[in-house]
Amino acid sequence: MEAISFHRGREHDLLTPCAALGPGIRRSRQSRTGILRRDVISPAYPQPMESDRNQRLTVVLIADMPQEAAVAFRDYEDQVLPLLSRHQGRLERRLRSREGTSEVHVVSFESRAHYDSYISDPERTALRQLLAGVAVEQRVLEVVDVEVP
Repeated sequence: MEAISFHRGREHDLLTPCAALGPGIRRSRQSRTGILRRDVISPAYPQPMESDRNQRLTVVLIADMPQEAAVAFRDYEDQVLPLLSRHQGRLERRLRSREGTSEVHVVSFESRAHYDSYISDPERTALRQLLAGVAVEQRVLEVVDVEVP
């Protein structure tokens, strides 16, 4: 499955695909390391097939933040993660780097439709204010299990 790049912005949700902003969008941003990064979004962003909407979906969130943003990010996640069960979502793993500046979440949903309903949950949307002004870089990847030989 294709990795999907996500971004944070004033008028967009933390988990809004950049591709939703328009085909072939280019944007630059300063990373927390001070290195300018350029993300290029393919104009051929694949839309899910209707049959995919009813299959179990697993996503991985990778979040990086400076030390001073870690507490605000944890507070937000501690409040938003319990909303998963409303949408047949399950937090499979929540991992944090030793220094506390990166987190990885493995989350699964009964279907893409359940994931979509989680993303648009009004309570989750309202909780975004907890991250206002907080520098967090996030990537969300749709993943599938790989058979181990």
